[in-house]
Amino acid sequence: MKYMRAKKNRAILVHKPMNDMVVGEKGFFDGDGIYLIYGKCYIDTNFSVSPKKSDIHTVPIERTGPEKGEFELDFFTIEVFYPKFTTQQIHNMLNDNAVMCVEDVEIEIHDPVNYRTKMFPRMDWEQLMENLIANNEVLEVKPDDKDSIDDKQAMRECIKKKLSEYDVAELKIHEKEFTEPTPEEKAEGRVNFIADENILRYIKKRIAMLEEENPLQKVKTKEVTKDKVLKDMSMDELDTALELSKVTEDFERSALIRDEIGTRPKVGK
Repeated sequence: MKYMRAKKNRAILVHKPMNDMVVGEKGFFDGDGIYLIYGKCYIDTNFSVSPKKSDIHTVPIERTGPEKGEFELDFFTIEVFYPKFTTQQIHNMLNDNAVMCVEDVEIEIHDPVNYRTKMFPRMDWEQLMENLIANNEVLEVKPDDKDSIDDKQAMRECIKKKLSEYDVAELKIHEKEFTEPTPEEKAEGRVNFIADENILRYIKKRIAMLEEENPLQKVKTKEVTKDKVLKDMSMDELDTALELSKVTEDFERSALIRDEIGTRPKVGK
């Protein structure tokens, strides 16, 4: 049994050279275009940028101005760069106008032993979920495995830190992700390997706090969800709308939402 997610529609991504970015544009830079030479960091602007992260395009980048070198790159990633170049390659790179030296970059020696404090905080949401699933699969077989228990606690803290930056609408989506399957779903053999009561409690408290700080947020969320045409809503939005209609005892709308949910393709186990 495996934890399954609905697959999103895959758009064709258009990659472009770093220098073709417009001011304010954000993306992910090809990690192979980052060189470590003689203890300094260089960026090869001939390499491409993608609007979405991938196995190749890993480093967040934003163009901050129109002039050469007016870019901001986020090196706080789990990317590892290996400075393995020949003398001739180094000469060619340092004499290439497209290669720029990046100032104020602190080089950190790769330290796989301290992965909980080094790698986990640098993971993005998808990487954290993948590692949490793998970790929970181990715990299902070996529930007393100390390393896996410690790993899970470290990942929880990183997940909560990311959740602290989300608004109410986003938190409600993630609230469903961390919820255990219903008895009916369990009877069907469904398993959610990211279900976590500890994280779920944090999300609920965070939602309550944000709604208390801004009472209009709760009303606004309901209005936006209700005004949106059902056929244009995602499954997550439909689930949220169904919960809201139950709370407000809008039984007619609940029926319409269930009908719409019934028309959607089922996700396989």
